[in-house]
Amino acid sequence: MAWLRFLLLLACFVLCSLRAQAAPEPIVFDFEDGLQGWTLDGSAQRVQTGLLGGSWAIFGDGTAQGRATIWMEVNLADIALIFVEQFFVAGNEDRLAFFLGISLVENIFIGTYDPFEVIEPGNPSLRGYDVSSFTGVGTVGVTWRIESGSNPPDPIIAFIDNITFHPVPEPSTLGLAALGLVALLIARRRRV
Repeated sequence: MAWLRFLLLLACFVLCSLRAQAAPEPIVFDFEDGLQGWTLDGSAQRVQTGLLGGSWAIFGDGTAQGRATIWMEVNLADIALIFVEQFFVAGNEDRLAFFLGISLVENIFIGTYDPFEVIEPGNPSLRGYDVSSFTGVGTVGVTWRIESGSNPPDPIIAFIDNITFHPVPEPSTLGLAALGLVALLIARRRRV
C-alpha cells in the first residue's frame, strides 16, 4: 500500500506542475497584423505610428459621428481585466471609456460606458477595466467621444494600442498540491 500512496502523491505533483505550466497567458492585440478581430467605428482607423511601441495603433479624432470606437464580441467568462495603452494629442483624456454591452441587431448595441481606471498615469498612460464579474458573450469596446459641453464641441484626438485581455488567474500549484495531500490523508484514514 505504501507504493500506492507514493504513486498517488507523484501523480498529484505531476498534474500540479502541468497545470502550472498551462496557465493562460494574457492576450495582447497590438494591431501589427491588422485589426485582429476588432471592428472600427466612427473616426477610428488603424494607422502607422511609433507612439505606443510597435508600428501600428488605432487613431481617432471623434469627428465622424462624434466618436471613435473599436469593439469586438468576446466571451468574458475567462477574462478578469482589460488594459489599454493610450496617447492623447488633444482633448480630455478622461473621456476614454470602456463599453460593455450586447448586440441587439447587427451593429446596434445596448450597454454602458464606464471610465477606465488609471493604472499608469501620464501621456502615454495605461488604463484598465475589471470584467471579472461578467460572464457570457458580450460586446466590449474602447471609445472616445467629442466633448459636447463646449461650443463648438472639442474633439478628442487620441491613439490607443496594446489592448490586453488578462485571464482569470488559475489556482496556485501549492493549493492544488495541498488538496492532493488532503485527499491522501482522507484515503489513509478510511483504511485505518
